[in-house]
Amino acid sequence: MKILFSHYFQDDDNTPLNTVRILADELRALGHEVVLHRSYGPARQVAERIGRARPEGRSLKSRLKGAVWFAKATARNLPMFFRDLRALRTVRPDIVLAREDAYCCSMPLAAAWRKTPLVTYADVPVAYEIRLYYGKLRWVPPYLVEAIEKLVIRLSRAVVATSHPTVTKLAEYGLKTPISVAPNGVYPERFAALDEESRARLRAEFGLTKRYVLGFQGQFAEFHGIDRLAAIMLKMAEVRDDVDWLLIGDGPRRAELEEAVRGRVGAVFAGRRPHAEMGPLLGLIDVSVVPHDFVAGIFYLQPLKIIECAAAGCAVAAGSQGDIPWLLDDGRAGLLVDTPEPRAWVDAINALLDDPARMASMRAAARRYVAEHFTWRQVAARYDAVLRAVLDAEAGHDQPGRASAISVAEPPPAVPAAAAVDKS
Repeated sequence: MKILFSHYFQDDDNTPLNTVRILADELRALGHEVVLHRSYGPARQVAERIGRARPEGRSLKSRLKGAVWFAKATARNLPMFFRDLRALRTVRPDIVLAREDAYCCSMPLAAAWRKTPLVTYADVPVAYEIRLYYGKLRWVPPYLVEAIEKLVIRLSRAVVATSHPTVTKLAEYGLKTPISVAPNGVYPERFAALDEESRARLRAEFGLTKRYVLGFQGQFAEFHGIDRLAAIMLKMAEVRDDVDWLLIGDGPRRAELEEAVRGRVGAVFAGRRPHAEMGPLLGLIDVSVVPHDFVAGIFYLQPLKIIECAAAGCAVAAGSQGDIPWLLDDGRAGLLVDTPEPRAWVDAINALLDDPARMASMRAAARRYVAEHFTWRQVAARYDAVLRAVLDAEAGHDQPGRASAISVAEPPPAVPAAAAVDKS
């Protein structure tokens, strides 16, 4: 099968694009010819603009400038459409796998024009995300974004989402396109357990002298629950003196967090690190804290950090929302906290630290669970099943049982499996 795998990333150094490249490599390992194609969409500029915007910038002048920017951003679909058409004519793929992006619909339109079957890779429910996080930014019109998202889904023969809540939100559009789940993945071998000598050396290198190391990995952004993380760190310092913190990453609220805990918590801020270093660094952490905000609607994210930490043998503490219970095997591979109250997080982590046997069992279970369910090879196999099912349907010779291959093997409770590919 020849696959044209398109995306809209401009920045070569980002985790989502790395995910696209890994998935492409794994599809090649399954015997497919995969051509990566960059449509040069406005993804990076959109993210930067949203990240800088503030409610106080909603003057008439600001809104007019924002409207002009938004018009220019969506207008870029026209030149991208012709670029995508050229790629389709050159590659002549059997099928297109396109990563969805806000405001971008050039590849779905080009694939429809060329009558090439399209499968959309949906990382998030875009319109819902904008309403949830960016509703105060009046220059972001969610109804237009929703119209674009609906168009992309209508033009797709199937959609593959990274989480069950994303499936739920996209299914609310009431469209016929089948939507199934393929989560993010890891290479477990890159998160192999450290031997005692390497662990001791790394601990000394970072100045981690206490018995236990608690950790955080992320972008230090608002939705990562930085206020809750600060409260957990401060409350933990009140009840234990045998804990150091290792915080990996960078972002807009890092300096604020450093200031909040300075002189009160033993914390090492390691900064942003190459992905190749993440395995050993996560191997230093006994319990990784993932305090995402408890959202008013649905938690649609599928945090890669949880899978990476579990693969490294960290006992993950995370909020019981969205797909997180699925990622942590309903609490057998990590701590599930069902409240945003920092004291409850501290109590749960404290109880685990005081039970070494339970913690060792949980860390081993986390490694095993990831290896059984969340490797990149397994993720690629799910995409392979969807792509083959679509081509079978296009050719008019569906195979019995093929529809079950594009549903999820282990859906969380109350999440319906994907429907069969519709041929109409």
